[in-house]
Amino acid sequence: INLGTLLQPAGFSLDRMPDLSGRTAVVTGASSGLGLEVAKQLALANATVVLACRNLSRCERAQSLIAEAAARRASAPASTLPLALDLESLQSVAAFAAALEAELQRRGAGGGAG
Repeated sequence: INLGTLLQPAGFSLDRMPDLSGRTAVVTGASSGLGLEVAKQLALANATVVLACRNLSRCERAQSLIAEAAARRASAPASTLPLALDLESLQSVAAFAAALEAELQRRGAGGGAG
């Protein structure tokens, strides 16, 4: 999937993506397909990207793919955080929210997620 090609008819171009330093994005379904491509482009634009996936091992694989893309582009290391999230389970959603809040506080982002 090429996100740039999908968004071009809407007048958006990835080379016009602003610097997203200091911003945090949560991307669900980040282990493959459109979710992975969105997460990768946000990370390459310097956002901190929370990779929310049902399967944590697939999420960690996506994290590696994003890191490789950043290395190929010779940009700063991508800031990503893989977290398990199954949207069909309220218990999983609650655990995800607690883990995300704790991690953002640990990183000093507090409630300033963008």
